[in-house]
Amino acid sequence: MRFFDVTPCGQVLNRFSKDIDEADSLYPFYSDMLFKVGGFILMSLVLIILAFPLFTFALIPILGAFFLLFAFCEKGIHSAKRLENVTKSPVFGHIAMTVQGIETIKAYKKEKEFQCRFAKLQDQNSVSMFLFELCLWWAAFRCDMLSLLIVFTTFACTALVPSSILSPSMAALSLTYAVAIGDLTQVLVRQWIQSKARFTSVTRIINYIQDLESEAPGIIEHRRPPTGWPEEGRIVFHEVNVRYREGLPLVLKNISFEVKPQEKIGIVGRTGSGKSSLALVLFRIMELDGGSITIDGIDSSTIGLEDLRSKLSIIPQDPVLFIGTVRYNLDPFNMYEDKDLWAALRKCHVKHTIKALAGQLDAPIVENGENFSVGERQLICMARALLRQSKILVLDEATAAIDTETDSLVQETIKEVFSDCTMLTIAHRLNTITNYDRILVLDQGQVIEFDTPSALLANENSVFSQMVAVQDSQKHAAVKTQQTHF
Repeated sequence: MRFFDVTPCGQVLNRFSKDIDEADSLYPFYSDMLFKVGGFILMSLVLIILAFPLFTFALIPILGAFFLLFAFCEKGIHSAKRLENVTKSPVFGHIAMTVQGIETIKAYKKEKEFQCRFAKLQDQNSVSMFLFELCLWWAAFRCDMLSLLIVFTTFACTALVPSSILSPSMAALSLTYAVAIGDLTQVLVRQWIQSKARFTSVTRIINYIQDLESEAPGIIEHRRPPTGWPEEGRIVFHEVNVRYREGLPLVLKNISFEVKPQEKIGIVGRTGSGKSSLALVLFRIMELDGGSITIDGIDSSTIGLEDLRSKLSIIPQDPVLFIGTVRYNLDPFNMYEDKDLWAALRKCHVKHTIKALAGQLDAPIVENGENFSVGERQLICMARALLRQSKILVLDEATAAIDTETDSLVQETIKEVFSDCTMLTIAHRLNTITNYDRILVLDQGQVIEFDTPSALLANENSVFSQMVAVQDSQKHAAVKTQQTHF
């Protein structure tokens, strides 16, 4: 998780697009050309040496000059190529962010500003690319000068060697290959430099494969939980401390509380209080800096991530649907029969919507599920969670981005189909959790209140009671404003 906190998305996109393309396509192409041209030049030099043995003494200093030229310009060309790759990442990042927020950009009429920012980033990348090409031409021009020495030396040998020793046909063949070497030397140098430059992308990919910090193992054979775990859904946080990465302050500080089986817990707090971090640490997307989390008596940090996460379900604030079919999004591993899929869709009040589609379960879903409304996407995500039959469900502000009517439908669905689950709900609309068993109030990463809604609301000085009062007053003010404008 910390990798994504410190790495711009453009850099990741650059690795998986431009770098992969260069490693798969351009690097093999230039390497293949390098070996072909290099082999031809090598055989040509051997033929010239067989015709003129004295040519060897002239060839040694010429080859030495070639190697000195390579050593001199290689570092600069490599740096220019690396600079081109580095300046490409912000371009990818800007494009990704622009596409993602295009509606907001248009709403605030910021198109010109984003166009200017893109032009600036593209200019920086173009300058680096032009610098790289200039370095190539600089090296190629000097290689042409050195290759002319090979041609000149061959002509000199032809003129100096008597015809009684060298046949005219052999002399003509040597001159032909010498001229060909002059033409191909620049090609050889360009292929060599391009291969070395493209290998930068290979190095960057290898860095991602070998050097990035990995998550914990998916399965630890000698620490697998028993079949059917968790049976109850009891969760115990004991003095949990969490930080995003080493050197940063704690975002959760000495968090301790217990959730009973099938209990419904609402988690509230102001922005930055640690609500979402609580969900992340439960799934071990963030690892503990201290303390423990036990689920039905098993410390979650001692088992594999696959064993842990496969037993938990989460419905996030932004419902995630993948490109594919409805069936694939509900059951990506083909574990359930069609009747189970339809039953889950029916319980989540979205069966009729899917039935109306051409193809039904095999109907296509476009990127990010844009062919469904936000509410429908949320209900499909709930159907996916219902199929897993997890004993523990986390809702991370699942209704914050949908309208009140759809919110009511989602809340009704939650009550109906997840009644036997232990539920942790990170709430934005406080009225949706007032009928929960208990409310956990966080502030600056600490638990400041944990009691029943009735007890907290009865205390006018409680933080939860004050939050409800503020939200109600804002809602009433918004209604009055709308009535005034109407």
